[in-house]
Amino acid sequence: MANMVKQANLEIEKSKTIADKRLEGYRLLRQNVVLATTRLDNFERELGIVTRNFESNPSITNELRRIFSGIEELKGALTIDVTNLKV
Repeated sequence: MANMVKQANLEIEKSKTIADKRLEGYRLLRQNVVLATTRLDNFERELGIVTRNFESNPSITNELRRIFSGIEELKGALTIDVTNLKV
């Protein structure tokens, strides 16, 4: 009986360790997503300045529109709630 209790306690500790590691992983992932979003916003702002400098050149303007479209797609990917991801 004592051996079963000891084994159960070991399993509980393993579960706690796994849960703690998962929580730390989610925290780090969320922190990196926030950092990436901030950097992406800064990049978009700087790209807006470049765009205004090249408004008279239609070919550059078209390429910059494609870049802005890609930025929007990245932002959409970064808004996914990581707690809903299934491994």
